[in-house]
Amino acid sequence: MKDAYVTSAFERCIKSVPGERRAEIVEIIKRVAECYGRPHLHQGLGIRKISGVMECRDSLGNRLLFDEEGGALRFFFYGNHDEVKRRSRC
Repeated sequence: MKDAYVTSAFERCIKSVPGERRAEIVEIIKRVAECYGRPHLHQGLGIRKISGVMECRDSLGNRLLFDEEGGALRFFFYGNHDEVKRRSRC
């Protein structure tokens, strides 16, 4: 299991997300930390590499962007498919 944390930018992204939905996002982060690096466990999370960072999905429309920094997973962006696509081009 990897350590995982969210950046202040990630917190700003989920600021307007309702509390119950936010709790689900936290659970997704925990699941990613538990199975990262073991591809057979990635099923359902949609973990994949895009433009040098990793993404996973919380639903068909929303994604979490993260990378590995100092042995921990750093979650730094949350948004819909189009927002992630625009961000990954930067």
